[in-house]
Amino acid sequence: MNNKLEENMEKLKELGKRASQRSKAIINIVDELSKEEYEIVGPALTKFYKKLAKYDTKNEIRIIQKNNGISLVDDTDKNIVNVLSNGQISVFMLAHFFAGINIRNTYEKMKIYFIDDLTACMDDVNMLAFMDLLKYHLLSKSTMEQLFFITCDDRISNLLKYKLNGCGIELCELMEKDF
Repeated sequence: MNNKLEENMEKLKELGKRASQRSKAIINIVDELSKEEYEIVGPALTKFYKKLAKYDTKNEIRIIQKNNGISLVDDTDKNIVNVLSNGQISVFMLAHFFAGINIRNTYEKMKIYFIDDLTACMDDVNMLAFMDLLKYHLLSKSTMEQLFFITCDDRISNLLKYKLNGCGIELCELMEKDF
C-alpha cells in the first residue's frame, strides 16, 4: 500500500513538472505573439488614435513591451494608462482595432469584424470621428466588408443608422426579438 502511494506521488510530481514546463512554453509563445502583434500594429496606432481623438492628441501613444508585460506610454515613455479616461481608453481600443485591420488588410480573407459597444464611453466629438472613419472603411470595402456593431444605446444606434444610410451603406438591424 505504501509503495503504491509513493508510486502515485512520483507520477503526480512528474505530471506537475511537465505541466509547469508546458505552462512556461505556452506563456513564452503568448509573450512572443504579443510582442509581434505590437510591433506590427504599433506604428499605425498613433495615426488612428489621432484620427479618432479630437482632443488631447499632442502626444504620441505607443505600446511597448516592458517588464514581461506591455505598457501604454506617451512620447516621453511615461506610462499613461492610469491617467486616461474611459472615453480615451475606448478611443485607444478603437484605434488599435482600426490599426490591426489596416495592417492585416493584404492577407485577411474574411474581412468581417465585431465591435461590442466600445463607443458607450465616448463623447459626441469622438463618436462622430469614429463614425466618419467607420464610413470610410465600409465604403472603400478594401479593409472591411462587413461589421457587426452591438449597442444597447438607442442614441448611438440611431446615429449609426443615420450616418450609414446617408452615404448609401447597406445596414441590417437585428434586435433581440429577432432571435
